[in-house]
Amino acid sequence: MRGFFKVRARAILLSCIVLLILSALLPVVVSAVVCDDKNTPRFSLPQEFILREDELFEYDINATNIPDASIIYSLSLLNSRITGLKMSTGGVLSLMPGREDSGSSTIAVLAVNGGCVAAKLLELKILSKPVITSYSPFEEAIGINQTATVEFKIKIELDNPKASATIKWYLDSELILGSEDKESLSFTPGYNRSGNYNISVVITASYNLSITKSWLVEVAHINRAPVLTHEVPAFLLVNNTASGAYNLNDYFMDPNKGKLSFSYRQVFPEYEPILSQAEVNVSLLNDGYVTYAPQTGTRGVAYFVFIAKDLFGLSVESNNVKIDVISQFDLGKLPVNGGYEEYCGNLVCGAFENCTNCPYDCGPCVDAIESGCSPIWNCTGWSVCYPQGYQIRVCVDLVNCGDNRTMPSEAKRCRYEATCDDGLKNGIEDGVDCGGPCDVCPNCSDNIRNQGEDGVDCGGPCIPCPSCTDQLKNQNESDVDCGGTCDGCAGGMKCDYNHDCESFKCVKEVCAFASCEDSIKNQGEEGIDCDGPCLRFAATALTE
Repeated sequence: MRGFFKVRARAILLSCIVLLILSALLPVVVSAVVCDDKNTPRFSLPQEFILREDELFEYDINATNIPDASIIYSLSLLNSRITGLKMSTGGVLSLMPGREDSGSSTIAVLAVNGGCVAAKLLELKILSKPVITSYSPFEEAIGINQTATVEFKIKIELDNPKASATIKWYLDSELILGSEDKESLSFTPGYNRSGNYNISVVITASYNLSITKSWLVEVAHINRAPVLTHEVPAFLLVNNTASGAYNLNDYFMDPNKGKLSFSYRQVFPEYEPILSQAEVNVSLLNDGYVTYAPQTGTRGVAYFVFIAKDLFGLSVESNNVKIDVISQFDLGKLPVNGGYEEYCGNLVCGAFENCTNCPYDCGPCVDAIESGCSPIWNCTGWSVCYPQGYQIRVCVDLVNCGDNRTMPSEAKRCRYEATCDDGLKNGIEDGVDCGGPCDVCPNCSDNIRNQGEDGVDCGGPCIPCPSCTDQLKNQNESDVDCGGTCDGCAGGMKCDYNHDCESFKCVKEVCAFASCEDSIKNQGEEGIDCDGPCLRFAATALTE
């Protein structure tokens, strides 16, 4: 029934418009005009067009029974909502809708041929873009460093209360995962980003109209110190023979991927007394490769520390690196082929040993007449098998006879095989003891504290570990570096609980400022609102 009245009202309105036009034309009509199907324009229009803000709308009205050249087209606005609506004499209806045109408007389209008029009503429904009513930051360009965090926020409004909208945030042209349908975005660049970036948010209404807001973010680079990812291993030298050892780039890394330079110094650790100081020269090539060269005739131990420095002067030191130097005489006592266990001191009297040259294994000579000093040898355990194929130890005469003829061997041959725990990048490994047949090389997402990290997957070459001084809102902090497990936040900063605030008072998620009238013991007061920064005393003076 309602539809019937609506159609009836449209018909009455259209009739009135036609009568008004005919009245205007009467003065120029000189003879009676018979308006029939031949001379009355006949055209059709949809009842409604849906237009979109800032999208050009054009529609060509063509009469089906009379050439357009004989017809005068015009339009009549039945309300004043639309601006800029045009009708050409040839019957082309056009409009570039603006935001002020949004909503529904009704117009009458007229076609006049002499004194014969055809008119039709047309409703234009204009959809508008979403509106960003507020946003922050207010600045269009923002400068931050790699570890800083900036909060982007928007508020939107739709003309149609029944419509909905989707929100998507982008870093340059890439969608930021997890940002969909959120009116805020927390952005921390991280160490892998520096330079200029574009943060944008796109709001799209359910009728597929969208609006974009963008910010330019300039990310300043932060230089981080080099990191010792693995301990530099000890090394074995035969005196008078130089030997290449390893590349320090396998043990240090620059988190900023820059080139490192290396240096060294000799150290004399107190925790390990050196019985015999070896004289060793160290050669460092530009690519970080280390070569050791013992001086002629030297024998014993030397310690070195290596330093890695980046292009900006930040540096890190290695562990104390032990260099053992054994003599050709020690090696000369070893069998040439095989015989990995045949040496004086293995507690087995070998074919070439006897009570004279090795009483340590074969026992003292029974018929010998004891006279003078008899050495009592005490030996350390054997070292690991060095890549050169030797193990070494140190033997000391506990009674200091000064007679080394019966001294057990301090070196023995061994079969060196690359392993996944020898502290070297060897075999088909991708790094030191990792990759290839070994475990995957350490990274910042393996849930293991390794490669010089301060914590699990943080610090060192990875992102900084959360702390109360990192200028980031992390851990369980209520604001940047305060609240939660950190110190209380100052007045005006964000909070979740009272203990998040210096004043111990959180009001509507904002820390209140401490005062001497807040009924809380805070700001260094000795009692509630007394002493400390407050002047009055809690206790009433006693009258004597």
